[in-house]
Amino acid sequence: MDIKIDFHKGKPIYEQIIEQIKLMISTGTLQPNDKIPTIRNMAKKLGVNPGTVAKAYRDLLKDGYLITRGSGGTYISVNAKKLLEKEKSKLIIQEISECIEKAKLLGITKDEIFQILDKEWNNICLR
Repeated sequence: MDIKIDFHKGKPIYEQIIEQIKLMISTGTLQPNDKIPTIRNMAKKLGVNPGTVAKAYRDLLKDGYLITRGSGGTYISVNAKKLLEKEKSKLIIQEISECIEKAKLLGITKDEIFQILDKEWNNICLR
């Protein structure tokens, strides 16, 4: 599992973990019944406190994205992808809001943002 933490981002680390796991589920990188790393292993890999990873996992468990199998580990739930269908817009709106905030700080206009978005959409979708 390739999670990247931005320690300079204003967003809490546990939220970054949650968002990236949800994104991996949504894109199919993580499939139902895939085992995810233990809290300790994930914390070590990311260089964060195990309590931070535990909070992210707890929230994902509570919301139905993860399941535990006793001492057998933690897995992606079979319902995770269905749950995310309802959240797709919410996930992208969060990212777009952050970009708009940055654009405002840089003095980029709404029209310039639309031009950039259109160009990048074409660059990515026409590959």
